[in-house]
Amino acid sequence: MVYQLIKGLRPVPEKVCVRIERATAGAVTRRDLRPDDWADIWPELKEADHA
Repeated sequence: MVYQLIKGLRPVPEKVCVRIERATAGAVTRRDLRPDDWADIWPELKEADHA
């Protein structure tokens, strides 16, 4: 599964994205991990950009 995630064959699961973002203190973000659909999954992040 990790190979598939690295190669982009499978998206990083939503819960894992949050854990990675926290573990890296934001160095790797949910946006980085899910560039195509992060705004659909976490619309509050998009709203925070406009605040």
